[in-house]
Amino acid sequence: MSHPRRRSSSKFWPFAIAADHYRTFKDHGTGRWSVSDFVTYLGIPLAAVGVAAWFDARAQGLPQVLTAVSILTGLSFSLFTLVFTLSARAVDADDHGMQSLLLDLADQVRANVSYGALVGITLTALLGALVMFTDTTKPAGSVTTWLIIFLGVQMLLTIFMVIRRVRSLNDGLRANRRDRVP
Repeated sequence: MSHPRRRSSSKFWPFAIAADHYRTFKDHGTGRWSVSDFVTYLGIPLAAVGVAAWFDARAQGLPQVLTAVSILTGLSFSLFTLVFTLSARAVDADDHGMQSLLLDLADQVRANVSYGALVGITLTALLGALVMFTDTTKPAGSVTTWLIIFLGVQMLLTIFMVIRRVRSLNDGLRANRRDRVP
C-alpha cells in the first residue's frame, strides 16, 4: 500500500476501520484503485441480496446463524495474533525494499482483519438483538434478511481476502529470510 503508516488511535471509530479496509483495494504496482476489488466486495453481496429479494427469501434459524457468525468473529480476533507475529517478522526482513513491501502487506492484513472483526461484531449484535427481541420461529423480514446476507457475504469475502494476503505475506517472508518460516 502506498499510504504512509499512521499511528494507531486508542479510540474506536468504525468508519476509520472501514476506510482502512477499503484503502487496501489499490493495486500495489500502479497505485490505482482496483475496480475488480470493489465489484467483488460490493457486487457479490448486492447480487446475493438481489437474488434473495427476487425469490422473496427470508432468513430463518437465526440462533444457529448467530452461533456460526460468533465463531467466525472469534476467528477474526484470533487472527490479530497472527498479524502481529507476521508484522514482527516483516520488520526483521533482510532487504529494505522487501521490508517495505512486507510491512505494507502486513498493514493490509491488519486493515482487513480489523474490518472482518467489525463486520462480525455488527452482524453478531444484529443477530443477537433479533434472537433476544423477536420470535425466531418466524422468518425475518425482507430488509433484515437483506442486511444479514450483505454483512454475512462481506464477512466471508473478508476472511478469504485475509487468507490470500496472509499467504502472500508468508511467501514473501519465506523468500526473503534464510531461516524457515512455518
